[in-house]
Amino acid sequence: MPASNTSDLWATLQDIGKQMDAQRKSEQAAKEAAAAEAARKAPRTIARYLTVAGSSLAREELAVDIVYTSSTGWITATCAGCGASERTDPGGYIYDTPEEEQARVDKALPDARPWAQAHAEQCRAMPRPTA
Repeated sequence: MPASNTSDLWATLQDIGKQMDAQRKSEQAAKEAAAAEAARKAPRTIARYLTVAGSSLAREELAVDIVYTSSTGWITATCAGCGASERTDPGGYIYDTPEEEQARVDKALPDARPWAQAHAEQCRAMPRPTA
């Protein structure tokens, strides 16, 4: 094979390798961005109150969790023992920035806490058996 054909082939292979690397980096960046957005929108526990049953039995999972779900915009307090729940609407819009969203949650959290704390102080319920 002549030298010019070999060098042309080598240059072509190097270009293909660079294109494949760029494609891999682009795909990885897209996956990381999607994962970050999913994590931001995932429900997140912002407070937890141990119930009477949880305290008596030393079972931390028996609690009233206050959870914020970005996709719905609701703050929900739910008891793991009896299943009772209370929702608080912090207001806002789907196009709020993460900072605006966090400010709304911080402002509405004091409205959600009293029910969760009062319920946890009284609830002795255990979750229903699954068997």
